[in-house]
Amino acid sequence: MRPDAMTTEIVRTKLETLGEEMLYLLYRSAYSTLMRETRDCSYRMTTPTGALVTDGAVNYQFAVENLLNLHNFGENDIWIANHPYQIGVQHTPDLMVIVPVYSNGIHVAFSCATAHKSDSGGALVGSVSMLSTEIYQEGLLLPLMKLGESHEGGYDLDDRIIRMISANVRDPDLYIGDMRAQIGVTLVAKKRIQALAESVGVETLLGVYEEILDHGERKMRRHLRQWRDGEVTVESFLDSDGITRDQPVRYELTVRKIGDSITLDFSGSDDQTAGPVNMLPPYMEGFSVYPSLLAMTDPSALFNSGMRRPVSVITREGSVLNPRLPAPVGATTTVAYRTTDLVLEALGYFAPERAAANGGGAGGSTALLWKTPLGAKGSRAMQYEVLATAQGATNVSDGCSGTGALFYNNPTTPIEILELQFPVRIERFELIRDSGGPGEHRGGLSYRREYRCLAPAMLNRRADRGKFPGKGVHGGKPGSVAKLFLNPGTEKEQRVAIAGRYEFLAGESFMGEGAGGGGYGDPFLRAPEAVARDVALGYVSRDSAEHDYGVIIDENGQLLPEATERRRQEGRTQASA
Repeated sequence: MRPDAMTTEIVRTKLETLGEEMLYLLYRSAYSTLMRETRDCSYRMTTPTGALVTDGAVNYQFAVENLLNLHNFGENDIWIANHPYQIGVQHTPDLMVIVPVYSNGIHVAFSCATAHKSDSGGALVGSVSMLSTEIYQEGLLLPLMKLGESHEGGYDLDDRIIRMISANVRDPDLYIGDMRAQIGVTLVAKKRIQALAESVGVETLLGVYEEILDHGERKMRRHLRQWRDGEVTVESFLDSDGITRDQPVRYELTVRKIGDSITLDFSGSDDQTAGPVNMLPPYMEGFSVYPSLLAMTDPSALFNSGMRRPVSVITREGSVLNPRLPAPVGATTTVAYRTTDLVLEALGYFAPERAAANGGGAGGSTALLWKTPLGAKGSRAMQYEVLATAQGATNVSDGCSGTGALFYNNPTTPIEILELQFPVRIERFELIRDSGGPGEHRGGLSYRREYRCLAPAMLNRRADRGKFPGKGVHGGKPGSVAKLFLNPGTEKEQRVAIAGRYEFLAGESFMGEGAGGGGYGDPFLRAPEAVARDVALGYVSRDSAEHDYGVIIDENGQLLPEATERRRQEGRTQASA
């Protein structure tokens, strides 16, 4: 039975509110700094068949569909998995909890939560490393398995599985604590969904699902019909796969749009790599394809699985975007920024008014294993951070600085929290002058962050755009590239590869710089007053103002209009010669 429009809207709003409430509960009940402060976690509910109705990533649907296809389950079961090839998560540190939801014996939903663990075992601290050559080096693999059952007073877990996990991760208290937070939240949501089903009726709830999915399909088709038909091919490069350092990795996308449907074909991308820059299709679709499509059509809309119906995504088995087991996938986060830029660049051909320059990419996943003296409190402490870079500019605005275009839920961990919990001192944290690509709209500025190690430590770092900067569009210039320095400002200063494994003694330091966002439009069209303001704020240097923007500013920070006009005229003359 299909419900009326008012009932559909009321139920839809309740479901959206449920998702927001559960996500907040995840943050507040977490054990780890990564989950509590960086908020590297998510909550989603699906229909009984796995479809997403209130936002979410496609990998949740992929995971639930595999559970339905591979296993039988009961009303009170609690299931877990972290196997990327089986549930579509980006890498092994991402543990998913799945709980079926029944109302009066009828299956009405799945309640799911995913959270990134600071460590899930494997060769190096943090589990994912640019040195991995197969997934077995990236931590403990948990296929879909029943962990326990819930009951009126709480839940019971299989102690054998708990002990097996604890024996294979570096900080079992954090891992199990965060996992219990996920379980608690999914069970709270289960009760909320059951109450909603009892309130409106199971048939009505299931009917609302169908209305939401059909509306999502209609909305996507309506937007696609407004675009011109055509085909475009774009490419992008990753610095390397981490193993063959002098060989870039190429990603290719061909987009074909006809009528109210669109095809995104990634099959021209390189073969799967020895290093961990491979990505599985469910994650790529969820984090690159559909957010980009919504950004280009209706940024205010929430994704649902109905929007997939007019969209075809093609990948080639054995390629870097559809690898075969046991190819490593640990650096998938890094790749997701690249594929997102790729999709946005291609869609800009069909919706030029919404075109966006490339962002700064992955800012550097920083995992530190602190080697404090044996017997000391916290004798083996792990620190894990996810840092953002910058967004590319658009036709209506400068790129945002110090934040990424992909993960809205990953704020930078406050310095005070880090220095309180770990033997580290953050000596510098600032935006980098001139890192944003020049343009009529300037690319976002990226960060510079310096760490002083107060105890011996091992750093495992992943990052990108050390060789290939974020591209500008419509005449905009590229942003800066990423860098990593060991012991900056000393006679031992050394610039090294931005991703890798490094050892530090107490007192030594390292400094990371993220890549800047690309610019949009001809820099000489940027309002001189806007350039002067950037100089005053420290975003742009006087030299860059003159050479990149044709704007002359004196030593006192005053804009010189006549000198600016002469400089810009000279630049136009040189460009046309």
